[in-house]
Amino acid sequence: MNYRKILSVCSLLVFDIVILIIAYLLSYFLRTKFFSIFFHELTLSLSFQIFISRFYLVVPYILVFAYEGLYTKRLEFWEETRRLWKGNLIATAVVMIILYITKGFIVSRAIVILVFMINLILLPIERNLVKQLLFKLQLWTKNLLLIGSKLTIERLLNEINRHPILGYKPIAQIETQSNISDSSPKNIINSFQNILELGKIDSIVVDAHELDQLQILEIYKQSEGKVDDFFVIPALSQLQTAGVEIEQLETILLMKFRYNLLSRESQIAKRIIDLTIAGLGLIICLPTIGIISLLTKITSPGPVFFIQQRIGKNKSLFPCYKFKTMYLDAPKRLENFLNSSPEAKMTWEKYLKITNDPRVTPLGRFLRRTSLDELPQLWNVLKGDMSLVGPRPYLPYEVENIEKKMGSITRVKPGVTGLWQVSGRSQLPFEERLQLDEYYVKNWSIWTDLVILVKTIKVFIKAEGAY
Repeated sequence: MNYRKILSVCSLLVFDIVILIIAYLLSYFLRTKFFSIFFHELTLSLSFQIFISRFYLVVPYILVFAYEGLYTKRLEFWEETRRLWKGNLIATAVVMIILYITKGFIVSRAIVILVFMINLILLPIERNLVKQLLFKLQLWTKNLLLIGSKLTIERLLNEINRHPILGYKPIAQIETQSNISDSSPKNIINSFQNILELGKIDSIVVDAHELDQLQILEIYKQSEGKVDDFFVIPALSQLQTAGVEIEQLETILLMKFRYNLLSRESQIAKRIIDLTIAGLGLIICLPTIGIISLLTKITSPGPVFFIQQRIGKNKSLFPCYKFKTMYLDAPKRLENFLNSSPEAKMTWEKYLKITNDPRVTPLGRFLRRTSLDELPQLWNVLKGDMSLVGPRPYLPYEVENIEKKMGSITRVKPGVTGLWQVSGRSQLPFEERLQLDEYYVKNWSIWTDLVILVKTIKVFIKAEGAY
């Protein structure tokens, strides 16, 4: 373990302890100074001097965080938050059990519960800020060598740029396409040796699609003891499954793939969440829906709602509700615009969307930019046609474009929001949207839905990727 890793681990550990102490102190003062004013039946709490002597109560949290890999693994923000929340819950339960077993007045249970709630907010914020600081101080960085096809390297670079909290810093790459003159097995190994000899590489990522087993083994042997991490993108990565479990059958290594969203239990849990949130959301948004309906009726002729047939679960069609955002003669306006602008025509053919769409009304432009035009889809969720989170509800004429992925995408209900909407929206090429939708179907979890919903709020506020 080099000095940078030691300093990074120590920094995370110290700041976690500081936050836990702050959470306990804040909970103590809330319990004794604030809640006691409104709840006179509360029993007296420990004196402050005795309370601060219970410093050992932070130990369960640190031990659980360590078990969750929060001091050894590099995790993107939402995965780290999930592990922090999980660790926080487990540690809280451990402290509660200790209080029950000892039967002593170590600390109030109300304080422990308050600590749990405060930690949910403070710990993810603290972690993010500390890692940003460590990254700026060059303590959290890891120099990365990428070996693979040009496409794979570009995808890796995009993901690394999207998650700077991981601390990876690509400083060298070796492309392996057959059409590149210096990408023969021998030249690849030679290039790797030259880069490795410089002694600046901390981690290596190898694409198993482009290299045979002997090449990968040779690269691994030469890097053994010289780098911290050796990552391999497996040849099965096109399955796009993140929920992979590794199992050992004597000397045979097995990869176990799961299909979470296809289980009956998962579908029931997802439906309960949909009904609860969509029902509450529809009630809260009724005044907004009324105002938008009135403005739509005043500013443009025609109906208030736009009802369009979309592809739903099991390839069945359903009526998708949205606020009307286009003129009644929209197809003619689009045809004239594309004929007069070759650049716009190219954009349309690539994205099936264009900026400054001539079909859209001024009010409709605002509704689309803020995604308010999709509020009526809450009714689709209550009806059971859609889910809050899921793949995009594709149009029937798009069947040709999604034919290869139709089987995966239509196994579940389409969503009001989804992974592609929070990853670029209209800025993403059509093929990338399909890949994100397929990835979501194969890797669903309640946590994934929660993260997408939170990200959707951010996209809604900032109007990111809107058109």
